[in-house]
Amino acid sequence: MLGGGSHATTALMARDDTFFVRKRAAGRHGAKLAEQHAWLLAWRTLPAIPRVLRGGWLGDSFVLDLEYRAGFRPLHEVLAGMSAAAAEEVLRRLLSMLESSLYAHAVPVESEAIAVGYIREKILGKAEQSARMSPTIRHILTRPDLVVNGERHPGLRTLTHRLLASPDILREIGCFERSAVHGDLTLENVLYRAGRFAIIDPNGDNRVSDVIVDVAKLFQSLHSGYESLCASPDVAVDGCVIRFAAAPPAVFATLHRNLNERFRRCLPPHRHRALLFHEAVHYMRLLPYRIELVPETAPAFLGVAVRLLDMFMRQYG
Repeated sequence: MLGGGSHATTALMARDDTFFVRKRAAGRHGAKLAEQHAWLLAWRTLPAIPRVLRGGWLGDSFVLDLEYRAGFRPLHEVLAGMSAAAAEEVLRRLLSMLESSLYAHAVPVESEAIAVGYIREKILGKAEQSARMSPTIRHILTRPDLVVNGERHPGLRTLTHRLLASPDILREIGCFERSAVHGDLTLENVLYRAGRFAIIDPNGDNRVSDVIVDVAKLFQSLHSGYESLCASPDVAVDGCVIRFAAAPPAVFATLHRNLNERFRRCLPPHRHRALLFHEAVHYMRLLPYRIELVPETAPAFLGVAVRLLDMFMRQYG
């Protein structure tokens, strides 16, 4: 069995001496897998998209069969073993490919209502869902302040209240360039071998659909150490204090700094500022999933979300 997104069971299968990947998910998770199927078909002409062999409902489960690309490895593993210059070139090629395809046709959007709905659904809604699932998360959410790895931050509810009370910030979040996006572009969802990419596990559930959503996913890996957080069970909670170990490869800090500078130069200031916001939202969206999968890591995900959201708000004084 293999790991799989969308709460899917993923397995390497064989038929007539040919290997393929089968993903299967039931109920509402099956519906998410069906959305993945539709996205993969829509972008099937991209060489980086694995070929869909078949997809459809079998009873209450959706089953998706994809071509198996032997020898491809998650990009976070590949970049960790490269020099900074070589890793930057790989990321440049990845983004260039996406900019000429997914992001090529963008439509300006200005909607404060979208921003408010996004915050209520993806931050407050996920917080409420997580509080119902975990007494530890429920306790952390009651705290007016949190200390995350030695740094003090306002609690999530305080930060969200300030966010919703600021028309200027809401206006900026709601002003974006709508385009197609992958939606879950962490480095673990980009596979790589000898100069070729394979992009897997898209997530089309994005009220704000802008290239910065995908860049913030890359930053989730390069900036806040998503893959390291997933692998680390060493999380401690003591009152308002959350401590955890996260040690992303040293080259990631250089990659994040240079990529962030690139987008600071090419994006309007308000969209560049929003990268931290979307990076924080990505952690909140994952919180219920982490509680289901590895509950002891969930406080670290909440702590990182709070830290990032505080960093975002501090840009405004």
